Amino acid sequence: MYQPKFSYSQSIVKDLMSIERSRSIVELMPIPAHIESDLKEQAKLKMTHYSTRIEGNTLDLEQVARVVKQKQDDFRIPVEEEVRNYWEALSYLSQEKQNRTPITEDFIKQLHSIIVKHGAGRKSSKSNYRGAMPPGVLFAVYDNQTRQPEYIPPEHTEVPPLMKALVKWINTEKEIPVPIKAAIATYQLLTIHPFEDGNGRTARAWLHTSSQ
Repeated sequence: MYQPKFSYSQSIVKDLMSIERSRSIVELMPIPAHIESDLKEQAKLKMTHYSTRIEGNTLDLEQVARVVKQKQDDFRIPVEEEVRNYWEALSYLSQEKQNRTPITEDFIKQLHSIIVKHGAGRKSSKSNYRGAMPPGVLFAVYDNQTRQPEYIPPEHTEVPPLMKALVKWINTEKEIPVPIKAAIATYQLLTIHPFEDGNGRTARAWLHTSSQ
């Protein structure tokens, strides 16, 4: 089974204590339902904006808010489609969390399929892990500006056993603090890079579920 190697620094411990204090305050503080709903929507909008922004999406926060309010069958340019997909992925995660859906490889594949789907109203099916590259072609993560490879993920044949080990670790690890566990899970998913595209967006969305 996957066994991550990591260590705690004084700053990490301090941050964990601060997170725990804030969590306790929020849990004890009565919040009107309409205010709680508004806060959740604003947080979801910001997650959608900043996660797609990292990938080079040019829409600002106000534009993102307009896109997610469009009808499902409205035509969208690629940057709008990317934003809408991420919004729908977060909605999917929220619903599955309420349903207490266990984290499995199929769960991750379904999440990825929502994030990278194309075409308004088109139903997504589960994604497949990346396969073999054509002879002489290197699968790598390339720098957006220089177009030079900056990271070479594991061979495609290693992806299934690595993902199986990661999912098992997620479902059995109960002692590591939640923020650390989520960070490790996200980092490892990016390291494995199981899909041809959309790994970063999938990892950042999954961050909110992998720590359950």
